[in-house]
Amino acid sequence: MVQWGFETEGNQVIDKFPENVRGRRFVITGSSEGGLGAESAYSLARASPAQIVFMGRSWEKTKAVVDKVKSIGSSIDVKFVQLELDSLTSVRKAAKEINDDASIPSIDVLMLNAGVMALPNLQLTQDGLEAHFGTNHIGHFLLANLIMPKVLAAIRPNPNGEIGGSGTPRIVTVSSYGNIFSGIRFDDLTFGNGKDYNPWKAYGQSKTANILMTISLNEKFRSQGFAAYTLNPGSIRTSLIRHLNDESTKSFMELLAEHKKERYPPKTLQQGCSTQLRAALDPTLPPNEEIFFLHDTQPLLKGEDVKVLAAHSADIDQAHKLWDLSNKIVGEQF
Repeated sequence: MVQWGFETEGNQVIDKFPENVRGRRFVITGSSEGGLGAESAYSLARASPAQIVFMGRSWEKTKAVVDKVKSIGSSIDVKFVQLELDSLTSVRKAAKEINDDASIPSIDVLMLNAGVMALPNLQLTQDGLEAHFGTNHIGHFLLANLIMPKVLAAIRPNPNGEIGGSGTPRIVTVSSYGNIFSGIRFDDLTFGNGKDYNPWKAYGQSKTANILMTISLNEKFRSQGFAAYTLNPGSIRTSLIRHLNDESTKSFMELLAEHKKERYPPKTLQQGCSTQLRAALDPTLPPNEEIFFLHDTQPLLKGEDVKVLAAHSADIDQAHKLWDLSNKIVGEQF
């Protein structure tokens, strides 16, 4: 029996739920070796999914991951779709490629895993958005909504004809403990054009946005037999840390002290991917508005653990406001 907790590994989650992997289709953003997306794929490959589609910036950085997945499961259909989340043009192109590909008839699990963290100075996306917010949230917001028809196409009634359980397609968005650092600065997304910029508050704003988007996705699509989850994966040494330096580390520790929070001990990649894999696979997690956030592979109820989930991140009014703002930014009405 799996003991859900800090030390649970991704492979243990797969061994618990192999039937929810076998023959199913997974789309993962973030495909570089040494990242949580790649590690999740390696674990998934052990249980023979029908297909894994990687979405990332570079085929060169993805090829080794694809090769390793194929070495684990030679029958898996592995694809790569080029995606730059900091460009709405690129997101639309990638979504069209997914939607037009008849070999991807449906998506059982969309794992929104890619992102940037702690950029030392204010940077803007190609569309003029603060880079954390634009990449981690807006890019994923647009992608998820554009390919939602293929996610909903994966809905399977269970034997008694009801929707739910193992027949529930999912969107799993990787958030962070960093959500505690900032709510959404609706009137000042760029931190005074950089004058008030703090890399961790910028990152925190985007991670709060991930959570608020999950709340709205459940509200809008839950009745159709869909579920969305988000999570804190823990502290893992991936390529996300490439921008860290002494100054940003000091800033991080100061914010922790300001919020009276603790620094969590580091996890391995296998420990880090386990929470998103449980969110993706566990049929006992209902599409329930009260269960949407996981930490250390365990679901939390709204407000149950304020150590990792800030009140501003679980506010339904803030979720509605962010959804409307996101629609306005992308020029769509989802």
